[in-house]
Amino acid sequence: VYAVEISQESLDYIMKEAEKEGHANIAPVLGEHRTTNLSMDSADVIVTIRTYHHFEYPVDMLESIKAALRPEGRFVVIDQERIKGVSSERTLEHRRAGKGTITDEILDAGFVLEKELPLIPDFYYLVFKER
Repeated sequence: VYAVEISQESLDYIMKEAEKEGHANIAPVLGEHRTTNLSMDSADVIVTIRTYHHFEYPVDMLESIKAALRPEGRFVVIDQERIKGVSSERTLEHRRAGKGTITDEILDAGFVLEKELPLIPDFYYLVFKER
């Protein structure tokens, strides 16, 4: 398991918690705003949980994700809905994009939506594979 973070402090915390829990199979990777810094063809599945909406450079990051995925790999996005008139003001201010925009960005990067699964209220779970 690769734990990718753009903050060294967050990565240190993840590794400390993994050690406390006895998880020895986690490798820390310090990413950047434009890249995961994962090796090419190194991942079967890449999962972002409540993270994608923070991507400042989604085109570059998606290129990096695509390169890191092995053939037949999957990209999973779990994030909170962002709907004007429904979502809280904090959610609207904190998230740069909602599910529609995020889905369009990922499709434009050469992925196809394989499935959408039900999750807890106000969240979506999308599974993409390379086109």
